Amino acid sequence: MAALVLAPVSALINLTSQKIHPTLYPFPLVTTLHAARISLAFQGRVRVTSGKLPFMADLTGFLLMCWGGSLLSHFLLSLPAPPLLSPLPFLNYASVHLLLSLVPSSLHPNPKFLDLSLPLLDAVLRTGAIIGGISLVASHPNTAISSSLYTQLLIGAVSSSGGGVTATTLNLWSPSWTLATPPFLKGGVVDSLDVWSGSLVAAIYGGLSGSHKGYASIVGFEPFMTPLGARTVATVVLAALYAWRAWVMHVYRPGKAARARAQGEKGKGKKAQ
Repeated sequence: MAALVLAPVSALINLTSQKIHPTLYPFPLVTTLHAARISLAFQGRVRVTSGKLPFMADLTGFLLMCWGGSLLSHFLLSLPAPPLLSPLPFLNYASVHLLLSLVPSSLHPNPKFLDLSLPLLDAVLRTGAIIGGISLVASHPNTAISSSLYTQLLIGAVSSSGGGVTATTLNLWSPSWTLATPPFLKGGVVDSLDVWSGSLVAAIYGGLSGSHKGYASIVGFEPFMTPLGARTVATVVLAALYAWRAWVMHVYRPGKAARARAQGEKGKGKKAQ
């Protein structure tokens, strides 16, 4: 039964690692899909918040939302971030965003539809970022960092949530950026999911694949899965969490609010009588 679930997810992970075209567009499908997903989300928030941004503010805000987790992770580990070493990440992400910006907003998918229909794709993209963060820690030249299990879990959370936290804390979808309290400090389990799920995924992947020798003593058994197998399991878990969050945010909470309004109007009607 597990193989029926895991095999298609593994195939999807392998597919997203392929380049779109070796010469015409030599960028991995995973980063291109990530750029498209963030672009649609960012443009949706801009339309609701401010309507339209100046070109440079729009592009910069989008890139910070895309790369926030990577930039913060590399900063915390005192490592140069990929966008500072090569123009290729900029060309990849900017081209996708500019292309989608040319599409009329009326043709953009509804954010609710995207959240409810794409939890698996979102999990594939986010798990890749988390595992990339773990690799940065495991290969770090400072042995105090590379030998730290805690640092792997911390960077997992930063890699997972850095982009969203940066966007909301700086209000990047507004013409005038402002500094606000990071949303995960104000929210509950659902609103802080991007943070704690990053550490959870890092622990699942690490425990199954052996990204740190300390896992064997904690879980009581030696790692028994390949990196791909461990990533697949972690992706399925994260997809389930994303599906749950989408249901809470787009179905349960609006329904609860509607019921509360209906009860309030009913109560007012009785008082008027």
